[in-house]
Amino acid sequence: MRTLGGVAAAVVLVAVLAGGSASRAAHAPPPCASVVDALAGSSNFAASTEAFRAAGMTGVLAGAGPFTVFAPDQAAFKKVPASQWRFALRHHDIIVGIVTYHIVRGVAMPPAQLARVQVLKTLNGRLLAVNVRDGGVVLDATAKVLGVGTTCANGIVYEIDTVLTP
Repeated sequence: MRTLGGVAAAVVLVAVLAGGSASRAAHAPPPCASVVDALAGSSNFAASTEAFRAAGMTGVLAGAGPFTVFAPDQAAFKKVPASQWRFALRHHDIIVGIVTYHIVRGVAMPPAQLARVQVLKTLNGRLLAVNVRDGGVVLDATAKVLGVGTTCANGIVYEIDTVLTP
């Protein structure tokens, strides 16, 4: 009679022999292929998806990464006056500046690590302040990180409650 431990060892052995690793065998695949998929797959990120498209960033964010993306939710965009938002969408340099301030390239930062950093360099070259307040992560002293993020094959997407402006 096989034991549960023996079955687990056999699974790890098969994974290693098949070219995998023990750690890969123990972890499920990410829920999405790319951060673009995470954004496009949620109606709560419709305006963020529109912004990333207008800035021409969907190709970049579908790439190899890794990326940490701070995506404003629909409620965040309701805080921005409609005329200002339309203006930003019509002016490529403005929307690119805003969108790239929401992206960190080179790291898919898990929640525990995010809570330990003080500053992140964004894709547009500017620094983004990170603080822990009342048990939650706050960006630029205004945007609260909501939840633990969605892990994708090329990064992680965090929902935030405010549109960041560089």
